[in-house]
Order: sequence, then C-alpha cells, then structure tokens
Amino acid sequence: LVLENMVKSLGFSFFLVSVSVDSDNVNVFINSSELNYDTALSIYNMMKNEAGVVSGNVIIMPVYSES
Repeated sequence: LVLENMVKSLGFSFFLVSVSVDSDNVNVFINSSELNYDTALSIYNMMKNEAGVVSGNVIIMPVYSES
C-alpha cells in the first residue's frame, strides 16, 4: 500500500504494484501510453529505496488502456 501511494503521488490514477513473495521482484504496471525516463527513474528509486529491491528486480511496464 505504501508503494502504491508513492506511485499515486506522481499523478497516476490507474496502476498496480505487484511484490513477489517467492522472489525479490517488484512489478509496476502503469496505465500510460508512454513513460518518460524521469518518471521511470522516479518509480525505480521509490521501489529501490522503500522496498530495498536491487536494480535488476524492478520491472516497470506501461500498459495503456482507455477507460
């Protein structure tokens, strides 16, 4: 929930943060047609700093869906 609130603070209203219990992976699905470098870096740093995830285990995926 903390990770989701952090992503929400960037202005995204539709997203999902999935944290695996079997591995150290964190997947972030963002409803966006494109994701710029600065925003992706902000999300990555949030996941790294708050969840302690190492660099190769954060996966950020823009998934665009019109609602």
